[in-house]
Amino acid sequence: MVEKIDKNSIPKSVKGIISFGSLHSSDAEKNYNDEFSDLDIFVFTTTPNEILSIDSIGWLACFGTPMSVIVIENPFQNTRITRIIYDDLFSIDYIPVSYSKFSLVKKYLFLKKIGLEKIIPNLSIIQAELKAFYSYLIRGYTMLYDTKNMEQMIHKIEEEFTDYDDSLVTAKKFNECYLDFWHSAYKILGKIKRNDMYYALVLLDNIFKRRLVQMIEWETRYFYKSNEDLFYLGKKISQWSDEATYKKLKKTIFSFNEKQNMETLLTHVHLFQKASKNVADVQGYQRQTELETKIVAKINAFANEPQK
Repeated sequence: MVEKIDKNSIPKSVKGIISFGSLHSSDAEKNYNDEFSDLDIFVFTTTPNEILSIDSIGWLACFGTPMSVIVIENPFQNTRITRIIYDDLFSIDYIPVSYSKFSLVKKYLFLKKIGLEKIIPNLSIIQAELKAFYSYLIRGYTMLYDTKNMEQMIHKIEEEFTDYDDSLVTAKKFNECYLDFWHSAYKILGKIKRNDMYYALVLLDNIFKRRLVQMIEWETRYFYKSNEDLFYLGKKISQWSDEATYKKLKKTIFSFNEKQNMETLLTHVHLFQKASKNVADVQGYQRQTELETKIVAKINAFANEPQK
């Protein structure tokens, strides 16, 4: 599929193209490609702020007839994506990367090698962006187009961050995840009692589940000592979580029935308590059990009230 791009039609502003994602799994034994898989591409360009339209993506028409083009702000890693969907519903996520900005990587790696990287302005931002870029490529990628020998630089980035893993737990990350979950649990309880569940779903449910999934990931890695690829945000969780946890996760969907929502909230809480205790015990972290006890008691008190 990725070989379809006609390199002779690519605009001169484009200096390199990398495809990544499910179409390029680094594990040959696991094929995650199906009819819903899209093509994710980084496009290194001298015009990264250019807003694409159907009229300006002729060089990508090799994949079919575009029906719709939309530019969205991606909250993950604060990137912008142009999403193209074709007449057969195949889609491409096009992520522009400033070529001039990327070319500074060579300077960064050189200065880091001689211990002078701290003289670079906005060093922490550069490092964070490089780590984010590396995290996209870690499961496999293909260099589709390269006019500036960028592949050599990509290999150097891989070498630089080969031991980097953003999913690793730290005391700070654990505490943030732990406290945010319990704060969110209490807020959702309030929304259930106020009969404002739709607002809870829009505002809180995603955050709530992200915290739960994060703790389950850490439990899987550190307590169960799994070497499976844990992906991110619960992707393919049926394949890597333990069976009992996944069975209970099926009961974490809120509805508009107060009694059912109390039971659903408690299911979240029980899963999180188990996972956080296991992670804390293995890693030597502290939990605020008094906070847990008070919030769970409050939930139970409301859950046991007679239904009106």
